[in-house]
Amino acid sequence: MYEIGRCRITDILREIGWDQQQLADYAELDKRTISFYATGRRKKMPLVIAHTITEAILRYADVKYSPSDLYEFRYAPRKKEK
Repeated sequence: MYEIGRCRITDILREIGWDQQQLADYAELDKRTISFYATGRRKKMPLVIAHTITEAILRYADVKYSPSDLYEFRYAPRKKEK
């Protein structure tokens, strides 16, 4: 089992040379939505939003990311039931 870690949107934007507003414009999302995830105010991003973001990056920056690339994931073994 994995736990969702830190959102990597800020790292990815730095890698491709964009800011949050550019991503919001290309993905046709509100900048506040991007900011909420990038700053960790919202933890779990719906798959459709993650897909929209990665498709916008592919379309406009020609860089391929998968939706799972938007977060760090930590392995968290399940606690065994007694």
